Amino acid sequence: MPIVYESQSGKLKTGDLKIEQSTGMLYLKSSKALPDLTNEELNIWIARSSGDDTYLATRCPLKEAILLSLKNDDNLVQYYKGAYLYFLNIGVEGALNIEEGERLMISVDNLKSTDTWEIGYHEDYERTNSYAVFEHKTLIAGNTDVRVPLAGVSVVAFTVNGETEIGMSLDGQEKRMSFEELQMQMFEDENYLGFNADGSPMPLLDTHIVIPSNIVDSLRFYKTSATIVDITFLKAGILPTSKAGMALKNVLGKKSILK
Repeated sequence: MPIVYESQSGKLKTGDLKIEQSTGMLYLKSSKALPDLTNEELNIWIARSSGDDTYLATRCPLKEAILLSLKNDDNLVQYYKGAYLYFLNIGVEGALNIEEGERLMISVDNLKSTDTWEIGYHEDYERTNSYAVFEHKTLIAGNTDVRVPLAGVSVVAFTVNGETEIGMSLDGQEKRMSFEELQMQMFEDENYLGFNADGSPMPLLDTHIVIPSNIVDSLRFYKTSATIVDITFLKAGILPTSKAGMALKNVLGKKSILK
């Protein structure tokens, strides 16, 4: 698979990386395990000759982007030839339909100078007009009751930094749970994220909750005024249809969480 970036000593950002071949899948290899990622930020966009660029990720936390992709693709973190291997599928069932004069651009910021990174992509000649979009937002302090609709969202990941109850709605019914209660329910369905360097299972992160939207219609955060919620969405795509007429898949079948 072609490589577009390899770590250089002391670098804190990759700079703008250009891909002009057809691809719908990026890979990142790093010395850093997923739980140890901190403030790294991912940017992905299609630079168009018209100047009307399309943005797939803008300052999206890299850890969250990887967690969303793992859940959506039913994938695992692998340790391969001395590095952790992460995949990001950015095209739905094929390569992004990039026309002549356009190019796919990637950058990662806030790297640690002691970490090693390699970024590349998988060439694919089956084209699609449907894109994965990573969108991050912060529910700031002050608001104590915030509803987040999940229409058009495939997977959502969030963290909280204070006392919070989460209301999960499905088919008009809502069930309220604490962050810890919701995590325990999530742990019932999954046991690990992948594998560590020594071959042992990499446990789920106790700092995050990752939910496919096919088990919930909306989230509602009942929080103290000082609590901040960081939430990241993987959306179904920018264009309404793809060449194959498919949306981003949800990896779990529809089931009620209001049991």
